[in-house]
Amino acid sequence: CRRHNMAKGLRFFGTDYAENAFGGTPDASSRDTFALFAFDGLPGTKWTSSGEDTDGDDVYLEMDFGTDRTIDSLFVYNTNIKDIEAQYYDGASWVTCNSSIATITKSVDLAHLFVKLGTPVTTQKIRIVGSDTIVTDSEKYVSLFHAFLELGQFNYFPGFEPKITPKQNVF
Repeated sequence: CRRHNMAKGLRFFGTDYAENAFGGTPDASSRDTFALFAFDGLPGTKWTSSGEDTDGDDVYLEMDFGTDRTIDSLFVYNTNIKDIEAQYYDGASWVTCNSSIATITKSVDLAHLFVKLGTPVTTQKIRIVGSDTIVTDSEKYVSLFHAFLELGQFNYFPGFEPKITPKQNVF
């Protein structure tokens, strides 16, 4: 008899503090572009850099909440920044969310990034930085940039173990 275990679950997140509706101030390295498009909650719009299309040109996309917010998760939806890094401001300097303080998951096509911090942080600013694109020498873009606090998680680990009892063998 072979046992099959498949982990399934749901994560529940609170308010997306990076959304424009909460009154923060978006900023980007390309000042003449609309950084707010990455924070409007609409996957069909996006922030696109301007004049930073050469790989090696550093870009950033930032949200200043205007007040302290407690977060533990950052999510970037639909980007072409290959070497993307998420950061938060600790009041004195930018802290890069690396594998020593967070679990970092990138989609196979590198278009999506999920960062789960080991412990929640209180910060007034978040940002992403990068310099290289998936398609060489393209303008950098981000459709959505979210910042959340995880409210909880429900895990379901079903087990499949067939059993034949004497009653099942009776015809």
